[in-house]
Amino acid sequence: ALQATRFTPDGAMVVATAGGLLTVRDAGTLVNRQTTLLMDGRGQPNLPEQVWLSPSSRSFVTARDVVFHYDDPRRRRMSTPASSVLLYDGAGALVSEVLAETDPEVAAAREEEEQLPLGIVLVDFRPGGGMLLTLTSHGDVQLRHPGTGALLHTVDLPIGVDDAEWTRLVVA
Repeated sequence: ALQATRFTPDGAMVVATAGGLLTVRDAGTLVNRQTTLLMDGRGQPNLPEQVWLSPSSRSFVTARDVVFHYDDPRRRRMSTPASSVLLYDGAGALVSEVLAETDPEVAAAREEEEQLPLGIVLVDFRPGGGMLLTLTSHGDVQLRHPGTGALLHTVDLPIGVDDAEWTRLVVA
C-alpha cells in the first residue's frame, strides 16, 4: 500500500514510499527512475508513513507511526510526537536518526505541563535548502544541518511554540 508521496521541489519527479520501498518516477511519464529499499538503523526495512524532501533532493526525512492534524489546513504538525525521524541521502542510504534534544530538566517540567512525551511534531526543510527545522512536542524550534541532521541551534523562545514555518523576512 502507498504510504506517502511528494513531488520533488522542481516538480520533475514524484517520490513515493510503499512497503519500505522508495520509488522515484518521472512526473510527466511516470517512468520509474529509482527504487530503493529503505533500511532503519538496525538494518531492518523502514516502513514510513511520511516523507519530506529537501529542496535539492539530496536528502529526505521519513517518519513512522505518525498522524497529522487535519482540522486546520494551516497546521502541518503531527498530532502524536514521533520519537525520532530518519534522515537519508538522495540515494536512500540512512545518514542518521534525528531525535528531539532538550535539557533534561526542561523536558521533565514540560512533560508535566504539556502531558506529551518529548518527540518531533514537525519537520520542514528551508525552501532554499541549507537548513532542516524540527519542532519538538515541547515547543522547541531546532535548526539542523540538512545533510547530517546534527543540531546546530535551538531557537530561544520564552514559551514553547505550537507551529513553525520558514518565511522570507524583508526589512525595510
